[in-house]
Amino acid sequence: SFNDWQVDKQPNQAKARELGNQAFKLARQLETNQFNVALAGGPGVGKTSLALAIMYQLMSVGQTAMFVSTAELLRLVNEKYEAPDVRERLNYVLKDMKKVDVLVLDDFGTEGGKPTEKGLYKPVHKDLRTLMYDVANARWNLNINDGKLATIITTNNTRSQLENMYSGQTIDRLYTKDTSCQLLFDNMEGVRSV
Repeated sequence: SFNDWQVDKQPNQAKARELGNQAFKLARQLETNQFNVALAGGPGVGKTSLALAIMYQLMSVGQTAMFVSTAELLRLVNEKYEAPDVRERLNYVLKDMKKVDVLVLDDFGTEGGKPTEKGLYKPVHKDLRTLMYDVANARWNLNINDGKLATIITTNNTRSQLENMYSGQTIDRLYTKDTSCQLLFDNMEGVRSV
């Protein structure tokens, strides 16, 4: 929850407080409006914590929500050929990803692996690209060219890096261009103690 957001863990407490306040305001707006939110920055800076706080806030007002690790989603996609039960589980996950009020895609982009020597990212597994496009498209209202269900992504990648991994159409439907809906964890330090 937002009560768990600990600004004192960050050396830049003013920036941490600002990000927490921005996330809270977006959560309140999402109670009555559907739009996408992107939390971008380095690993361990609190993106997932704030995404979960937004999700829990929306669940507290009756919205349905789902948290998906994209790395785990890739694992399921890879294993679906070898295990019928995994294929069935993946179909259930996909169905729910398309219809929940709030979908959190955590660590979006890690499934693309590490960049090449030239700093470019290879496209993700074809089946995952197709799956993610289907999800993004189902959550998008084509009639008004706007989101109909809220999608929150956390990522260590830039928008252009994600476009290298997926298609521009998929990223256009997932990664908001509205800067007021982007929480950028620039100059924040990873505080994960693992």
